[in-house]
Amino acid sequence: MNVVSLEGLKAHYINELYGAIKTTRAVDNVSLDIRPNEILGIAGESGCGKTTLLKILSSTIKPPLKIVQGKAAFHFDGKEIEFGDEAKLDEHRWRTIAYIPQGSMHVLNPVRKIRHTFHDFLEHHVDIDRKELDRRITDYLQQLGLSAKVLNSYPHELSGGMKQRVIIGLATYLRPKLILCDEPTTALDVMVQRNIVQLLRRIQKEQGNTIVLVSHDLALHANITDRIAIMYAGKLVEIASTKQIFDRPLHPYTRLLINSLPSLDGTNELTGLSGQPPVLSDPPPGCRLHPRCPYVETRCRTEEPPLRTFGDRTAACFRISDGGECEY
Repeated sequence: MNVVSLEGLKAHYINELYGAIKTTRAVDNVSLDIRPNEILGIAGESGCGKTTLLKILSSTIKPPLKIVQGKAAFHFDGKEIEFGDEAKLDEHRWRTIAYIPQGSMHVLNPVRKIRHTFHDFLEHHVDIDRKELDRRITDYLQQLGLSAKVLNSYPHELSGGMKQRVIIGLATYLRPKLILCDEPTTALDVMVQRNIVQLLRRIQKEQGNTIVLVSHDLALHANITDRIAIMYAGKLVEIASTKQIFDRPLHPYTRLLINSLPSLDGTNELTGLSGQPPVLSDPPPGCRLHPRCPYVETRCRTEEPPLRTFGDRTAACFRISDGGECEY
């Protein structure tokens, strides 16, 4: 059974400005199944709705964000919990669902030692005395490559990589079934990014949980994810295994994203996507990519391509044949 099921989900930011209602369609008609024991990547340009989708998955839906249509549900231990059932979801936070927010290195309380931060997070979930809890936390942090001294440190005394490991430790200590990561390697140097990626992959293998990782960095997805969901302007345009995405992208947007990456030998010709992403409060009709797409045809300007299945992958483009071949 899938861990999460989204069906026709629409989540909009609804703001009232000077008496007028402004609706930003950040997540617009998204259907997605998240499988157990996988690392699913969500990729796309800034502003495409990735972080909003992750907020929905973490059930941190606060005004002006509102689910306006569709169904979203968790599946834990054979039971279905619908989004919006806050009482039941509260029972699962941290123990079943953990969230590593964007800029997570800055969420640590600067005036509390790491030891006390762990106590704050775990006191409602672990019924043991503080001394034993400290011993277990120390053992776990050492498994993550941190020394026992970290517990008596303040956040400003730690490097960026150490703080990120602390956050990962907080999120994974209770072995949750679902871990949501929003840009977990932002502001880290390349070597530290590599270590964090390896750490997340190791934790996922050891604990057998599901990770949903949001990042605009395709190189990060290539190194850690099993599948990738590509988002553009609030919509999913392609979902496939990571190997399929990089070997044979179907959607023009995915293809252009891949072609913007340099090869190891530096011989490939880099191509980018011209223009700017659409404003989600007033998206273009038809395919939302059509004002920027080099393969646009007449119906793209008025008709919205459905997300179709091609074997074990899906994509939304009129120029993909029924046999799953790209006609461009």
